Amino acid sequence: MYLFKRVTLVFCTLILLSSCFNEQNYSRKFSTNESYLQTFTPYTLKIPKGITLPLKNEEYDIPNKIINGPLGKKLDIRPPKH
Repeated sequence: MYLFKRVTLVFCTLILLSSCFNEQNYSRKFSTNESYLQTFTPYTLKIPKGITLPLKNEEYDIPNKIINGPLGKKLDIRPPKH
């Protein structure tokens, strides 16, 4: 029983230490999947006659403005470094 407790303690210690000293550079790497660049232009909503629409809530509207910065492949999409 003493040997089992000792082996368990050593095993848990090794697991804890190995997780603390793991290389963290992988978090700054990103996938080469560029599917986010292939977005489509949203269609205008076609409303049939006789339908009453609910009131428009402008709280979540995205402003239509010109972006002065990197776009597409030039945009850094990696998470911030700690």
